[in-house]
Amino acid sequence: MLQSGITILSFILGICVGSFLLVVVTRLAENKSFLSGRSACDACGHTLSPFDLVPLFSYILLKGHCRYCHSVLSPFYWIVELVTGFIFALTSLSLMPLLPSVLFFEMLIGMWFVIGGLEVIFFSDLWYGYIPDGATILIGIIGILHAWQFHALFSSLFAGIGAGLFFLLLLVGTKGRGMGWGDVKYVVAMGFLLGIGSTLVGLYIAFITGALVALALVIFHKMKLRGSTIPFGPFLVFGTLAALTYGEVLWKWYLHFI
Repeated sequence: MLQSGITILSFILGICVGSFLLVVVTRLAENKSFLSGRSACDACGHTLSPFDLVPLFSYILLKGHCRYCHSVLSPFYWIVELVTGFIFALTSLSLMPLLPSVLFFEMLIGMWFVIGGLEVIFFSDLWYGYIPDGATILIGIIGILHAWQFHALFSSLFAGIGAGLFFLLLLVGTKGRGMGWGDVKYVVAMGFLLGIGSTLVGLYIAFITGALVALALVIFHKMKLRGSTIPFGPFLVFGTLAALTYGEVLWKWYLHFI
């Protein structure tokens, strides 16, 4: 009963957080505060009421249209809310073995903040081509605190500094065409969060998925072979999530075969 209640509450919180994070991404790109100011319709500019902003349900009740100008609303925001809800619920389920200890709630809240930061980074880089420093710092701080709590601070610091230096060399070597400063700062936080083994796994996954997507875009004539770039931040976020979930397993599997 307790586990089911926590899972349901996690899902509800997740859809609310997903809705808020999309506001954060948009407001940061426009240099506006995401803590003040009312939301408005992108098409007509009409200020939205609380009824219009209920995660998931407002889109369904309004049948995907603005209540004031009747313009079609993008289902993308609804999908992000739903996916974030499921991620929050799955995170709580994965940590259930730690109940009823206080560690469960510490780990769960920490993971929720990490997921929120990763989501902001993903969409900020995908839509606007930059990685917010605030989200990067948040992930780095949580990583260091987690490593300190579990006596893995050396691995955390070594992974973060090593990843940062490696990406700095890539930045200098490509003269900024392959990486940006946001990527350099992010992988430092990524290393702090994951430690040595999982960071290597996460970076490997990020480079492989990035290369595959770029190849697909070239094949389908969506991107030129030379002179075109795609944001690398989303792939780093994907690698981080994969490493958080399966990093230790994949790292041990790799060590078994070398």
